[in-house]
Amino acid sequence: MFASLSVGVLISVLVRSSAQAVFLTVFVILPSFVLSGVMFPYQLMPSGVRELGAILPLRWYQIGLRRLVLRGGDFGDVWVPFVALRVIFAVLLTLVRSRMKPRLG
Repeated sequence: MFASLSVGVLISVLVRSSAQAVFLTVFVILPSFVLSGVMFPYQLMPSGVRELGAILPLRWYQIGLRRLVLRGGDFGDVWVPFVALRVIFAVLLTLVRSRMKPRLG
């Protein structure tokens, strides 16, 4: 959840108006659904596209959720997606922090 939240915060830091934020969000959400394996299995994607989808949080959410719900897994089955989401969150939070300008008063 925090990784997806940090994507939204990064978008809001990068743009200057809400119209730009909506426009940019469309270009993040739609490829996220296609490249994450939600619409098409990521195992059937070419290797370059598969690695591109690996940087998206939705990919790791759906991997973890499928392991828990379909396989009845435990934390041992979802620790890799959990770590991947934590890394994505940390990287995006670092980018947000570097782009934010300090404001006083």
